[in-house]
Amino acid sequence: MSNSAAAEGAEVFDGALQREADQLARRFPHADRADILRRMRETYARLEHEATIKSHLVTITAGIVGNTLRAGGPPTS
Repeated sequence: MSNSAAAEGAEVFDGALQREADQLARRFPHADRADILRRMRETYARLEHEATIKSHLVTITAGIVGNTLRAGGPPTS
């Protein structure tokens, strides 16, 4: 799958990614919501590119980004 196809997949689920980013922003008030959303979009696009099964990618993405925020790690990309 091309990068543009992965980006298109993220666009389809962008509303769900935004809702998850809102929840993470409430859980991690020290983190910038725009940064959380960027991490969500980048992580989702990477996972979608690599996944053979697409269900639950938004939930998995939120878990990965949440774990990174919890650990205080660098942005995912």
